[in-house]
Formats: sequence, C-alpha cells, structure tokens
Amino acid sequence: MPPVPVRKPPRRTILIRRAVALAAIAAIFVLAIWLVTSGGSSAGDDDSAVASTEAGTTSTTEVVEEEPKVIGCLARNKGVEYRNGKRKKRVVALTFDDGPGPSTPGILDILNARKVRATFFVLGQMAQESPELLQRILDQGSEIGNHSWGHENDAPWESVSRTSELIEDLTGYRPCLYRPPYGTLSPTGLANAKELGMATILWDIDSLDWSNPGVDHIVSQAEAARNGSIILLHDAGRDRAETVVALPELIKKLRKRNFKFVTVTELLRFKPVHEGEEELLEKKKGKEDETGGSGAEGDNGAGGKGAGGKGAGGKGGGGKGGGKSKDDTGDGSGKS
Repeated sequence: MPPVPVRKPPRRTILIRRAVALAAIAAIFVLAIWLVTSGGSSAGDDDSAVASTEAGTTSTTEVVEEEPKVIGCLARNKGVEYRNGKRKKRVVALTFDDGPGPSTPGILDILNARKVRATFFVLGQMAQESPELLQRILDQGSEIGNHSWGHENDAPWESVSRTSELIEDLTGYRPCLYRPPYGTLSPTGLANAKELGMATILWDIDSLDWSNPGVDHIVSQAEAARNGSIILLHDAGRDRAETVVALPELIKKLRKRNFKFVTVTELLRFKPVHEGEEELLEKKKGKEDETGGSGAEGDNGAGGKGAGGKGAGGKGGGGKGGGKSKDDTGDGSGKS
C-alpha cells in the first residue's frame, strides 16, 4: 500500500503557532526580568531600612552635651544699690520676696508654663523648710537672691551671711544678689552685702501685692513697667492667692507690650559662674569697687551709699542717708 502523504497545515496556521510560541517566550523573559528586579529592589529596600534604622539608632543614642550647671554669679559695683537696669532694651525682671512658701509652687507652675524666668529673694528660715523649692527655682532657669534670715529690718551681717551659706549648702548655688527687708538701706547693710559678694537690689515698680489690694490693682501697678524695670512681687509673707491669680494676666499684658522677661542678673549683665569656674567664686568677695559708695550710676539705676530707705523707689526716696538713685522714678513705695 502506498504511503499516505502528510498534509502540511495551512500557512496561516503555522504563522499563528509561531506567534504564540514567541509570545510565550517573551512572557517568560519578562517574568524572569521582573523576578530579578523585584528581588534586587526588595533587597535594596531592606538595606535602606537597615541603614535607616541604624541611622535612627545613631541619632537617638547621640549624646547631647549639656551646658554646665550655673553655681553662682558675680556682681558689679557691689557697694551700691540697683533699682532698675538700663532703659535701652525692652526687658523687665519679675522678683518675688519672702518665700519659699505655700504659693511658690503655683507661681513656679505659671512661670514654667509661660517660659518666664524670675528672681526669688528667699528668707533663710523659709528656705530651710523647703529645700526642694529652691532647687526647682534653679532647675526652671530662674535664680535665687538673699533676703536675710528672718526679715529683720536693717538685717545684721550674721543674718545675711547665714542665709547665703544655707542657699549654697542646699543647692550648690552662691547668690550675688541681696534685697534688704522692707527695702531699708543703710551704710552698714550695703557694706555687709558687699563683703559677702552681693549687690543690693531694690525695685522701681511695686505691685503692692504685699497689701492684697486686689488682682486688678496688682496688674495695673505692674503695667507701669518700662524698659529695664525691676518689679516687686511676693510669694510668701501672707496669703498670696491674689498674686497667683494676677500673675498670668500681668505676664500677658506686658508681653503684649513686647516686653521680654529676664532675671535680675541678666538685666544688670552680671556674670554667671558655671561648674568648672569655682575659682571665680573663691576670689576675694569683698574686692573694693572704684565706683562704690559715691552717688548714682547713670541709667543702671545704681545709687550711692545711704541712698533711699524704707520703701525703695517711693515718694521722696526717704529713709536713712536721704540719697536717691539718679534713675529712680518714684514708681513704687513698697514693703518687701
């Protein structure tokens, strides 16, 4: 029997089969490329993730060098009293006397929430009862001044010296600011402060909060502040609820007038002393100042020996010595 001839498929069928085969090969090729690329990208992403994680770890573990702790300050012209700072810049200093007391934590809360630094003139007998509040004052960036041991009028040397020693023992901070009780000035008081390395600080704005005149009155009094003013407030001595309530509004109104709040040492440009600079504090504290005790010192508000008296900045500037700071404006006759 003769062989059956094999019939060739039509040419069109052959072309279709070739096209399908080529398409399959192309699909396999594309798939292979995708797999390789995807794997490389995944690896790259993993590497990036690892690198990012490592970078993040490095960032979070990087040690940020802290500024040295402030352990004191160095006053200038210690033989005179200061009622205000220079009048050129839009700055004021809030000061609080007679504490620390029951109202001090609330006042510190208000200052901290509003990022305001202030100066606290503390009594030794109050400070020994609340050492944690002294440390908190410093931790918040505010500062401590000496206000005598027991608020004695024309406080004796022992009262002032004992208070400075206590402050340093409790906090490691040596004050360079002294505010005499009641604002009473005398040649002996100025000399005592100078011998202990402190400038005598009064005020030119009295909030009158010591008399509990009402919240609105306290705010109104403080609004009289001008460039370089030192504002007298209290955080103890009696119930200071009015001061606590007035303080936020007082800060708000002064900020609205573009005032910046600074400490007294910043206002008067006294030098801060940091850890590692202890030798500066060990130098003779009673070094004589060439300008000490001879009248006022321009717009720094520094007066001479015997200037002022009870109620610093008050009408007539009265009291022992009869003198008056050149830049004293009579804005506040007060009790401190």
